Amino acid sequence: MKRFFISGLLLISCTITLVSQHTKELVFPIPASKTDDSYLINTDYPTTGIALKTSTGESFSGCYILVEKDTLYFRVDEESDLSDKTRFSNLMTFSDPIDYFRFYPGNLRDEITFIFIDARMPSDRSAKKLPKKKSASCSEPVMIDQSEWRVGLTEPDYIRIENEVHNLIIHHTAGSNTDDNYFQVVRSIYIYHTETRGWSDIGYNYLIAQDGSIFKGRDPGDLEQDNVLGAHFCASNTGTMGISILGTYTDIAPPDTAIASLIELLNWKAGKDGLDPIGVFPHPLNDELPVIAGHRDGCSTECPGEMLYTLLNEIRENTLNAFLECGFSVNPIPFHSIPGQDVTVTCTDRGLIVKAGSTFEVEVYTLLGQKVAFTEETLAPDEKMIQ
Repeated sequence: MKRFFISGLLLISCTITLVSQHTKELVFPIPASKTDDSYLINTDYPTTGIALKTSTGESFSGCYILVEKDTLYFRVDEESDLSDKTRFSNLMTFSDPIDYFRFYPGNLRDEITFIFIDARMPSDRSAKKLPKKKSASCSEPVMIDQSEWRVGLTEPDYIRIENEVHNLIIHHTAGSNTDDNYFQVVRSIYIYHTETRGWSDIGYNYLIAQDGSIFKGRDPGDLEQDNVLGAHFCASNTGTMGISILGTYTDIAPPDTAIASLIELLNWKAGKDGLDPIGVFPHPLNDELPVIAGHRDGCSTECPGEMLYTLLNEIRENTLNAFLECGFSVNPIPFHSIPGQDVTVTCTDRGLIVKAGSTFEVEVYTLLGQKVAFTEETLAPDEKMIQ
């Protein structure tokens, strides 16, 4: 049993419990009469990551911690199923282990649990440096393998599911923008996803650090890294590949180095599978889901942060430019004829005339998958003009 000083006035008894090999939990009852106070919390544990959990009805609004000069705000974990009985926060990480912090509960009123994570590399191992990458490449980018960042952690053991990818989903981890111990950040996320959330593996296929380093995320086993089914898109992951940039991009944009690596990864995947970088592909959550989409395009979430989300059109265009420079092509869209009818297309100086019977619907696409709209002009009951 530990006793903690509260605002220099009260003493509260809390229980700290070893939950797994790399996590400890501290149950903390917030005094009803002291909700506006701050609390000095001693972790009594080499803490490289902190998350919170509480009951479903609670809000993390206004909740934050002070760690030295950093102010870190908590929000609901954007990969959460909001129907769960327990509400989890995002994960905060630190380059060096901390042993205390000041806690401001904000709108929290119920009992909460601090989750302390120790994601340090084994003492006899150190993080490797990536070789310098070329800024423009049509091949698979240089990446950090799971065998490098997962040293000393339990390997996932579950049945992988092969996934045919049509949509590339962009996320942010909603964590620290200053923690530059990227190996440790990814290890913290893995521990949080597997040992705290109880998931079979890390949810994302790839993670991109602020310096542009690309980490392989979800372990594919005998499958391909980009085609193993992940757990990141509103509980409807089939047909998607998840890429998450480390950090929080609500008020600031990701560094150019991270965006450059994101475009490199998107270009390689789009070229490999013949995906249109500026196209759309229907998904159960969104009939017009962009091929390159944000997490919020599938469900109600802030992810990938407003500043990153507003960059997606530019990211799509830049990916398309790289796609074309590499000589990649989009997989042809199959043409479905209308049974019992002949479809004819005639080229004129005004455009294309499509004839396909008295009542019909035809969708025409460019080679890059852009839909070409009919004009309002009707030449005949069975003809329409495309310009």
